[in-house]
Amino acid sequence: MDTEKRLTVTRTSSHVFEDFDGVAERLRRHGDGIGYLVLFDRTERPEDKLARFDWSMETLADNPALLSEEEDVEEEAEPFEEDTYQLFEDTEDEDSMVGQDLVSAAVSWMRRMATDNFMPPWRRFRVRVYGPKGQSHLDSFQFKVHGEAEDDEPESSVTWPAPPVPFDAAMERTGVTALDHLGRGYARFLHLLLTGVNQLQQLGAATNQQLHHQLVDSRKQNERLIAAFVEQQGELMQVERQGLDAQKAQAQMQLGQQALQTFDDATRLYLMTNKGLPSELQGLVSAVTSNPDLMQALANPQVQVLLRDPHAQQQLAALLQLTAQQAAAQAQAAAQPAAQPTSPAPAPTPEPSAAG
Repeated sequence: MDTEKRLTVTRTSSHVFEDFDGVAERLRRHGDGIGYLVLFDRTERPEDKLARFDWSMETLADNPALLSEEEDVEEEAEPFEEDTYQLFEDTEDEDSMVGQDLVSAAVSWMRRMATDNFMPPWRRFRVRVYGPKGQSHLDSFQFKVHGEAEDDEPESSVTWPAPPVPFDAAMERTGVTALDHLGRGYARFLHLLLTGVNQLQQLGAATNQQLHHQLVDSRKQNERLIAAFVEQQGELMQVERQGLDAQKAQAQMQLGQQALQTFDDATRLYLMTNKGLPSELQGLVSAVTSNPDLMQALANPQVQVLLRDPHAQQQLAALLQLTAQQAAAQAQAAAQPAAQPTSPAPAPTPEPSAAG
């Protein structure tokens, strides 16, 4: 072994711990920066994860035996300038007392887990120190555990044979040892099982919480979509209502115009009937009123003034008769055959004079 490395040995009633004395001091240096500890059995590769120690007051409340546990520990090592376990000597505040309790509980927890998972003749363990939530790896150290320590015997030149062990005692001792190892194996198995179940429960709780948040978010999103859809439908209904109102107003306007036109026609017919117009002129009046050009001309105020003037009425009547004669002559000329030449008129016969 390297001479520069200090070998410390801690003896308990049934086990010997190597390189275990500086554990408390290393934990004390990190203090409140520790999140949790993880204990591994690295006697064989790959190393096996055994347990986890959470650096919190809840751990002390759940495991009060870690603080009240007292073991018979005998140290055999080179002298130290100060006691390894003399920590927080002059602490007055509550935080220091909590740190001291956590360090003591962590040391007791490591010693108990090492002895519970011990299998002869020796086992090597590793402790990794992590920050809160495993975001940082603060420290890592190892220690070794041997089986039951044997007292040193003085050298003697005479070797006395050991007395024979009775068969029943040997069988009883072998059975007790086997049962002890079996019990430790069952305890280790149950610890691993409970640790796995606890991790599964924590994972299930985290998954359920995440799913709950996602469900709440999806419900809020659905509510927003439904509100947007209802608002859009309301706007569409309002647009359709405005279109229907416009169509209704247009239909009412058309009906009003038709009613006014019908009322105008009925009024004109009533006036013509009451004034005793001949039946042959009634059709003429209808033809005049149906012609927009004539109605536009008759609506002119100057034309109305001329129609009321008797002289203008005579001129208009003569103009209408002349126009009718021209139309009749044109119709008669168009009715004659175009190929028949017109015969010249006979020359007039001169009349005999009275002298002759």
